[in-house]
Amino acid sequence: PRNFVLLRELEQAEKGIGDGRCSYGLKYPDDAMMYRWDGTIFDPHHSSSENGFYSLEIYCGDEYPKKPPTVTFTQPLRMSGLHDDMCTVDFSAIDGLKTWKSSYGMAHVLKCLYSHIVKHKPRSLR
Repeated sequence: PRNFVLLRELEQAEKGIGDGRCSYGLKYPDDAMMYRWDGTIFDPHHSSSENGFYSLEIYCGDEYPKKPPTVTFTQPLRMSGLHDDMCTVDFSAIDGLKTWKSSYGMAHVLKCLYSHIVKHKPRSLR
């Protein structure tokens, strides 16, 4: 079932998410197990991001979607909802992600992160 879920998400990613504030796609087209993905969230504040957007790496382990993916910003940020490394998302601190459900997907994760960014205005540490 994991690969069927990820194939469905890949198809959704190719069509685009909602109004274009977020996007994601497979990092390596030849990754048959679909472990590594790239995500983008456009900066609503146009302030602390690099070139107007935040880049993320998404890792969907063998237990996905039963367990959440690991989501990491590619640049350190000063913002609540991140672990001590200031890059890795702490799902327990993000509205809409605190209690993971297997029905959630990467689009849901990115939309919740976008809302969190709107609310908390992160600052870049670079």
